[in-house]
Amino acid sequence: GFVRTDICIVNDTRTEWYKMRYWNNTQGTLGMFYRMCFPGKGEAVCETPYPPILSTLPKSLHHLFSLDLNPPSQASWMHFGVPEGGWHDVQWGETQPIPLVGRTSAYSFPWAFHSFELYALTLCGADLLGNLSSHWAAMVDTGASCLSLPQEFFEMVEAWVPALDCVQERVDGYDHTECQDLECGAHKNLTICYLKPSASPHDLPVLTFKLSESGQNLHLPLSSLLVNDRPSGRPRVCLNVGDAIASRGDVVRSLLIFPKISFGTLALRNLVTTFDMENTVVGMRNKRLFDEGKTQMCAAAVSCVGAQERYAPLNLCVDPPCHLLYFHVLDEETRKCRMSNGFFSSAVVTLLAFAVAEVALSEIYDRLARKLAHSL
Repeated sequence: GFVRTDICIVNDTRTEWYKMRYWNNTQGTLGMFYRMCFPGKGEAVCETPYPPILSTLPKSLHHLFSLDLNPPSQASWMHFGVPEGGWHDVQWGETQPIPLVGRTSAYSFPWAFHSFELYALTLCGADLLGNLSSHWAAMVDTGASCLSLPQEFFEMVEAWVPALDCVQERVDGYDHTECQDLECGAHKNLTICYLKPSASPHDLPVLTFKLSESGQNLHLPLSSLLVNDRPSGRPRVCLNVGDAIASRGDVVRSLLIFPKISFGTLALRNLVTTFDMENTVVGMRNKRLFDEGKTQMCAAAVSCVGAQERYAPLNLCVDPPCHLLYFHVLDEETRKCRMSNGFFSSAVVTLLAFAVAEVALSEIYDRLARKLAHSL
């Protein structure tokens, strides 16, 4: 058997309640992280904030719980110990570091989110990680509803899903508790991704990813992120734009400020998510399998010409780096590198200069030769 309790999920994404009521600023899952360690004279002393409700379970299962989050029409559950359905098809992530309190390091914080490494992030058959990395840092945040992506990944989703109409909207009464901009006031510009009227939510593509290089694909259908909470009454896909990877530069020195992919409650609807508090790992399994290929809402792959190369993550063609070659420019018609007009002009001038110099030197030689002959 298993132990479970029903939980109330308030998927109210109105901007003034964009985080779930009662869980706001709790971090992690219900405010519970793996262990909180205090450095001692010898080994660190670690405690867990896990609730005493698990006393009815075998001690070996006290460190495990799972979330089974569903739409409002269905009940959502928290499973303690073994989840309903057992461990079949559960994919486990890599072990994550335990934070230490009182140390001046990247992990000096008492509470943290449940994090994991994400591999093979794919949309419409395109590998979104591309040449950025083989994996990416991600986390589970039950204090949020949407899927949050670093700006570069957000732009990739926009490029592959033309059914999204992403616009900037000025919002009043935004929660600025985590705002790092000193000019933050009572307003904030948000990027809202509406679903175009001609698009069907059921045809939205599916994000797939893995928790290890050799793991099975996990499915996150974009249709599970659909909400209708804007004053316009238009449905939108609940995607948030995070910090840009490029903007961090050399500032990225710790896990705290590295732009992560964040899974809110809507992003977990197709997943049973398990948290191993003792071994500091996250596990996931699909509730339902989806077609991983392209759908009619995926953009057509661009066709490149000339010397262009296709960059699949953004579905665009990249021109050859002609500026790296001396006296070369890009031909706008053929999209190939060619010699610049200035090169030909300078080459003609140079050759003429050499020819004139050759004639002049020849004439000087002849005159010197004749003078030498007369002097003898």
